[in-house]
Amino acid sequence: MQPTSRRRRERGQVAPLIALAGTVLIGVTALAVDVSLNTHTRRNLQNVTDFAALAGAQDLPTPVGQSDRQKAVFSALLSVQKQLGQPLPAGSTVDVVRTGAGNDCNDGQAHCHAVFSVGSYSGTIDTPPVSATNTAYDTDGYLEVNLLHTSVNQIGKAVGEGTSTERGHSVAYHFAANQPFGVALFADTYVASGNDGELVQGNVYAQRYINPQSAGHAGFCAGNGGRIVLGAPQAPQTYDTQNDPGQADILPHTANILLTLPNCNPLGSTTSLNTTATGTVNQTTATPSDCSNPIPGVPMTAQYSDPLQGGIGTCVANPPLPPPTTNFQEPTHSTTPVFGCNSPPQGSGWYECDNQNRPALQPTAGGTMPPGVYVISHGSNNNCKPTNCFDADFSRVALNAPGVTIMLVNGATMGVEKGATLTIDPTREPPCVQYVPTDCRYSIYSGPGSSSQLFIIDSASSLTMYGTLYMVAGTVNCDTNSFLQIVQGQAIVGTWNVQSGNHDNPIITFDGGLVAPQTEILRLAE
Repeated sequence: MQPTSRRRRERGQVAPLIALAGTVLIGVTALAVDVSLNTHTRRNLQNVTDFAALAGAQDLPTPVGQSDRQKAVFSALLSVQKQLGQPLPAGSTVDVVRTGAGNDCNDGQAHCHAVFSVGSYSGTIDTPPVSATNTAYDTDGYLEVNLLHTSVNQIGKAVGEGTSTERGHSVAYHFAANQPFGVALFADTYVASGNDGELVQGNVYAQRYINPQSAGHAGFCAGNGGRIVLGAPQAPQTYDTQNDPGQADILPHTANILLTLPNCNPLGSTTSLNTTATGTVNQTTATPSDCSNPIPGVPMTAQYSDPLQGGIGTCVANPPLPPPTTNFQEPTHSTTPVFGCNSPPQGSGWYECDNQNRPALQPTAGGTMPPGVYVISHGSNNNCKPTNCFDADFSRVALNAPGVTIMLVNGATMGVEKGATLTIDPTREPPCVQYVPTDCRYSIYSGPGSSSQLFIIDSASSLTMYGTLYMVAGTVNCDTNSFLQIVQGQAIVGTWNVQSGNHDNPIITFDGGLVAPQTEILRLAE
């Protein structure tokens, strides 16, 4: 009888446990419901700020004036209020953000700040941004929208969570159309230079590294206030060699990029560049941390820490900088080549040699090169292989080519060799007016899908260019003691492998007035 008595005394003890568990369950359920609602609200806020930031940034030209900032902030404010179903009162103008309470968009300033409140929503709009996660965005060309919403929890208040505040935050960037891309030399892989000092007047970007030869007077310098920018990550981080085949971990830069910043020799100096020590990479900035957005639209970290050298005297783009877009349009052409094997230059047209070991285009001594867009294609059955044969073969000739653009397609190669001297200047008599309906200040052009190659070979051969050299998936090769120089313009390439020291410094001088304009960029940065 004793066991039965004990069970009777323990009856009812489960009820308090069930009540306690129920309370907890109700609280958790309440919080889950409110969290779900708040997550939905947060997503809606983010959509509002995304649209508003893009709407405002679109009104930012290059360069930006204060009236432009006022217009951009007003456009962002109008977008916010329309999306929230609270349009501005009739007759409202940009004066709303000039003189409203808490606003600071007065003429003569270099910043525009607006404070607004719509029902239970409040927020701020700024250009340049003031609270971007990446401080590199706190500069002209960017616009920031912050939006807050405080809501009363319907169920959570029963357990002490009476209100919730959600936030939307967006930063948008605008690079206006028809502006030059502000880089003298862009390499989507690496920059290699020979056993002599190299000077580029302007910004230099290398996705992987810059590697001067480590002997004699080798060195690489960005002058005229230019910055040297590397892509991120850099060592000791590693590249994903499985998804990025052929790219080993970055080792060359640890030996060749040092934390030394002697001034580059000025333009026109007769002094050798051997002031840049063996194998060093330098820039004419006051300190290596002077990397405040040197290239519009490119987020920078000031300096990358290298465990072997203690620091790198460069800027770092994080995330890496994608190749700039181009407005060049491939000329229309028939499916069969207009010109065949060993064709002399005859102006605009499609040059291709198939089933032969011969070039498609081959100027002759004493000939001329009429203005036009020369489309050079590598025939599917052509056995032309550098360095014995090129699809565009400039050998033993001296040519000036004003108004000429050479376009390399289907992996075509171009060679300047055997004492040839070639000057390409598309900025004179541009053929684009009649041939291509866009600006085409390109000396040599090869699109993203063509792994073209340019070779300048032997000590007596030279190539001088103006405008934009655009071989974004291709390689520029300059042999020992040959000559390569872009007098006024820029180079945008896959790989820059210039081993020659037989050239005037600077090897490239950036000229924003002669380079090809880029297409418009409007995107969310945060």
